[in-house]
Amino acid sequence: MTPSKLLEKRKDKSLVVAFGEQFGLVYFGFVSQQDDEHKLVRGLTLSNQHSDAHYCIGTYDNYDVAFVERRDTIANTTSKHKTAHRWHIMAFDLHTSIELPHVFVGRHSHSESFYTQLFTKYSSLRSLHLGNLGTYKADFLAEYRVYGQPAKVIEIESLLSPIATEMLSKHFGTLAIEIEDGTLYVYSEKPRLSLPLLEAMIKNGVWMARHIDSNAQMLQEVN
Repeated sequence: MTPSKLLEKRKDKSLVVAFGEQFGLVYFGFVSQQDDEHKLVRGLTLSNQHSDAHYCIGTYDNYDVAFVERRDTIANTTSKHKTAHRWHIMAFDLHTSIELPHVFVGRHSHSESFYTQLFTKYSSLRSLHLGNLGTYKADFLAEYRVYGQPAKVIEIESLLSPIATEMLSKHFGTLAIEIEDGTLYVYSEKPRLSLPLLEAMIKNGVWMARHIDSNAQMLQEVN
């Protein structure tokens, strides 16, 4: 590891440790996929060869939260050339007990790596046209794509209401989200970590988790 990379790693560790102390998360650092002591952060970036660093877990605002920096090498779908990639991921355990549809919401500007991972792992997901249950603002529809199974579009709209998508477009910035297997994932592709970025991930993530749980409860009552 070069001196500059080592310095960056130390700075990131100090920053994540400070963030954890502020929000009640415990820092563990590097975590192996074969380590049974820690819950693996899953989601669309999960692979057989990824590596996780700066792993920390805790509870914030009544939600169990995990954070990790994930690195992987991904092949370009057209050139097959492999490139290194890094994500910062925050996972929130949802409170609802009902089975939720798998959803990914990302900007048009997200990297090809994101969508390569998405379509390679989940070939049944499609870009959805929203508006069956309500009116979605034009700025959200212009900036974001929502992916899920077309047969689940009504359930997905019930969870991601126009209020939720307006929150996304106004406050999530470049962050993407995924709902899978009872967990909300918030993703960042920014090359540099910062305290404002981590704060945005945890605060916006908890808001979205609570909104999804509330809508899931209403969905359960209707059904």
